[in-house]
This record gives sequence, C-alpha cells and structure tokens, in this order.
Amino acid sequence: MRNSFKTLWLLMVILSFLSGKPCHADWADKDLYAVDKWTNGCLKKAKCTADETQCWDEAYKKWDQELNTEYKRLTALLTPAEQKHLVTSEIQWLKYRDAELKLIDDVYEHTSGSMFAPAQAASRVRILRDRVILLKLLFVLIKGL
Repeated sequence: MRNSFKTLWLLMVILSFLSGKPCHADWADKDLYAVDKWTNGCLKKAKCTADETQCWDEAYKKWDQELNTEYKRLTALLTPAEQKHLVTSEIQWLKYRDAELKLIDDVYEHTSGSMFAPAQAASRVRILRDRVILLKLLFVLIKGL
C-alpha cells in the first residue's frame, strides 16, 4: 500500500511539472519558480513592450544560469555511465533548442508591430525553462522526495 501511495504522489509531481503548475511541495514553491517570480515582478513594472521584452531577455539569461546549475547538480548524482547519457541528451537537446529558437524567430519575422517582440522573447524563454524543470525533476527523483 505504501508503494502505491508513493507512486501516486510521484505521478502527481510529474504531471504538475508537465502542466507547468507547481504541486504542493515546498521545494517547488521556493526553488523551482524563483525566475518565474522575478519575471512576473519585472513584467508588472514594465511600462512598454520594450520593457517587457527586456524582462523576457533577462529571464532567458536567468534560466540559462539555472540550466547550468541544474545540469551540474544532476551530474554529481549520476554514475559515469549515466553521466554519458546525460551528456548525449544535453547535446541532442541543444540541437533541439537551437532548431526551436530558429523556428520561433522565423515565425515572428512574419509579424509586424512592437507588441510581438515580448511574445517572441517569451516563446524563447519557454524552451529553456522547460529543460530546467526537467533537469530539476530528475535531480529530485534521484535525490529523493
């Protein structure tokens, strides 16, 4: 019975990550979404679309720092064989990221008006944010809930 509860709870955690909504866990609230909280605060202060775009550009940099942190934390928990899998995955993800960013930029080339710049920047952030959340989830799964 205990394993069923743990499995169900773990499934809820995974689904909450996939949905982008935090589950009821202290580590998610205070760690995982710090950049989101910063971004929301920045966007509330923004006075124009240029300010909003700057918020998203800064958020991208912050998520990139988080990516490096989470990658290192996860690497430290893995065996050498598992580390090779992570490296392979990261190389493939970087190719995916670059292709997605190129597609996003290509699509937004068809738009006109400054209102699209923040949306483009936000779309770029989402790609990076999703990877960080996955790496953080994998770390938590190995480290223990």
